[in-house]
Amino acid sequence: MNHSLSYLTVMTLIKFLNRIENVLRLPKNTLDGLSKDDRSQMLEYIQDYCGGHKLNFDKDNGKFEIKTDDELKYLLYGIEQRLYTTPLSQEKRLANSVVTLP
Repeated sequence: MNHSLSYLTVMTLIKFLNRIENVLRLPKNTLDGLSKDDRSQMLEYIQDYCGGHKLNFDKDNGKFEIKTDDELKYLLYGIEQRLYTTPLSQEKRLANSVVTLP
């Protein structure tokens, strides 16, 4: 019985790690395609939306401090440019999904 429990635990871990890999693939591809200037603009964009209250950015080492799942989510949302401000009410929002328009 113990052997099958271990097998299920390993399989669950493998599925979890595969899911994380898939979640991180899109932001990694996005970052890989950016120039140095575009990366700097992205850092500013993420700081504008999340700086101080959702994410902490260490300017000395140029890195975000990620300690929770929510902080990681906001960083990934920022990399994928899912944070936006409505043009009329100036309300800051998060897009749950993105569809490219023609």
